[in-house]
Amino acid sequence: MSLRAETLSSKLPLPPDLKHKLQQAIELVINPCLYSYAKLLELKQSGLTIQKRFMYAGNYEILLDLLLYSEMIRNNQPEHEQIREHEKEACRLLRLLLQSGATLESTIPFTKDMDGDLYPVMPASAMNYIVAAFGPFDFLTLKHLESIPLIGCPGNVVEFNQICQGLSPEQIQQRMTKVLDVTFDPPPST
Repeated sequence: MSLRAETLSSKLPLPPDLKHKLQQAIELVINPCLYSYAKLLELKQSGLTIQKRFMYAGNYEILLDLLLYSEMIRNNQPEHEQIREHEKEACRLLRLLLQSGATLESTIPFTKDMDGDLYPVMPASAMNYIVAAFGPFDFLTLKHLESIPLIGCPGNVVEFNQICQGLSPEQIQQRMTKVLDVTFDPPPST
């Protein structure tokens, strides 16, 4: 199935060359097989504004939100060498988007889809970048954190600390036990 970017809304007119560049950038961040730091950097250097909002699938989006959602979907796929390569390239893309001034436009892909067993979970590597750039967040709960291992994810530790501020040591211990009482696959070896 082809992942083609939808045409931009008439409210946000763009010259044809920028529209084409944006469509290329969208495809680079929504399809893990196409993740390419070099190509996104080239698009940015040729004039594409990374943090510009655009219409995609009926919603106003930014590239960062699309990449995060794509990573959450990818994270739920079976682990194999190609998936690990996708994760490394996704981290490079995240870093480029954040260094280019991208902001989290909405918390929907970041939170809503992480609070149940049937929904995709943000990879720990992406969580670290997002918390470093925008955290700590006041909307995350222990349910969200149960989806991402505390071990190997400093961003999750920061969020756990934020959630537990003002609690007694006993309450913190109970919450720590609850968050750690989740089975995770071992992290990929690098």
